[in-house]
Amino acid sequence: MIVEIPFWVILYNVTHEGEEIVFPYNNKWYRCDISKVPQDFFKLRQLKLWLEGQYTSNESLQVDLSKKPYIKIDIEECEEIPESYPL
Repeated sequence: MIVEIPFWVILYNVTHEGEEIVFPYNNKWYRCDISKVPQDFFKLRQLKLWLEGQYTSNESLQVDLSKKPYIKIDIEECEEIPESYPL
């Protein structure tokens, strides 16, 4: 099932197993391996890091600001986790 998650609630996390995102949905928390995350997330993350001064690149980035920043994620590809999951 594809769900739309607001970009601003998605947390980027690095573990000993690799990169992932962590997010809430329907009062539960989920983790998703970075390889299963849609490209829209990476564009918005790159823009966020650039605005915060944490990303300095000369490459061009196109983001449609007329669209709401929601990321479509297949919730069945994600793993439910406890609220105490370490970030």
